[in-house]
Amino acid sequence: MNQETTIVEEIRKKLREYETDTVCSLVSEALRKQTDPSEIIEGLANEMKEIGDRFNKGTLFLFDLVAAADVMKSAMKALLPFMENERAPQSLGRFLIGTVEGDIHDIGKNIVVSFLTVSGFEVIDIGRDQAVEEFIQKAKEFKPDIIGASAMLITTRIQQKKLIEALTKEGLRNRMKVMIGGAPTSREWAEKIGADAYARNAAKAAQIATKLMATKEDER
Repeated sequence: MNQETTIVEEIRKKLREYETDTVCSLVSEALRKQTDPSEIIEGLANEMKEIGDRFNKGTLFLFDLVAAADVMKSAMKALLPFMENERAPQSLGRFLIGTVEGDIHDIGKNIVVSFLTVSGFEVIDIGRDQAVEEFIQKAKEFKPDIIGASAMLITTRIQQKKLIEALTKEGLRNRMKVMIGGAPTSREWAEKIGADAYARNAAKAAQIATKLMATKEDER
C-alpha cells in the first residue's frame, strides 16, 4: 500500500468520524505531498456514498448524514483552489446543472460541478430542489450546450423524464444534450427517458460531458 492510498484512506476514516478540522488538515497534507486532488475527491465521494447507503438502510440517522455532508463541504472548499490550478485554459462549453424538484440532496451534484469546472466547462449551478420550469427558464436564459439533472430518490427521478419532455415541447431538445445521474438512475433509465448520457460518478460525468461536446461539434 503506497503513501497516497494510506492518506486518502485516513481522510475517509476521519470523514466517517465527522472530524472536520482533521479532514481539512489531512487534505492539506495530501496536497503538499502532491496527491492528485481528483483521487482525494474520489475517496471522499466513495465514503459519502457508503454513509448514504447506511442511512438508507436505517443504520445511520439524519444527524450522521448532515454531519458528514458538512465535513465534505469543508473538504471541498480546501480542495477547490488546487483543482482550479489545473483548470483547462479555454471553455469546453456551457453546462447547466441542478438537482430535480423534491430532492434536497446536492452533495453528488456539487462534486460533479467541481470536476466539470476543472475540466474546462463554464458551469451554471441552479441548486437543489429545482422544478422543471426553472430548468427550462435557465436553459432559455443561458443557452447551455449540456443540461445535467441529478436525482437521488426513486420518487424524484421521474422529474428527469418530465424535463426532457418539457425541453422537447419548448423546441430546445435538439439544441441541448441532456445528462442524468444519481443513485436511482442507470444507463437503462437514461435510454428509456431519452437522455443523451448517464454518469455513475463525478469523474465519469466530466469525461462523458467532454465526449458529448465533441459529438456536438461533429453535428454542426
